[in-house]
Amino acid sequence: MHGIQRPFVAATATLILVQEVWDNRFDLENPDRDVEREAIRDPSPMVKVDDIKKTLEDIDNVLNKRRGLGGSPLCCITRETLTLPENTSGEVDPGPGMPSREAELIRRTRHDGPAYRHDNRAVWQSSDM
Repeated sequence: MHGIQRPFVAATATLILVQEVWDNRFDLENPDRDVEREAIRDPSPMVKVDDIKKTLEDIDNVLNKRRGLGGSPLCCITRETLTLPENTSGEVDPGPGMPSREAELIRRTRHDGPAYRHDNRAVWQSSDM
């Protein structure tokens, strides 16, 4: 809850919810063998200005697939809006795990602390360094 900037409410920590969180954490720490085999390659360098759209799409694809230290997709680092939905004009918080767990991780993952610093370096540092 801390990582996605939601308060922990003990009354909502039902056995089903705790089991779901445990299962999700297990899945992050033990990915399917098929996922492990899928090589997420860095995007090819842009050679021509005309290739900008494809290059940006390739970068988005990589950042959506790669996971950070806390298990969030790395695209949370480059998200456009940093303020939480409930603090953003014209936006409403859809609630925990909504519209999907993945979307919540992207929209709400913290931009502070050691995991953020690690993930931020992973996004912006060249892979050949």
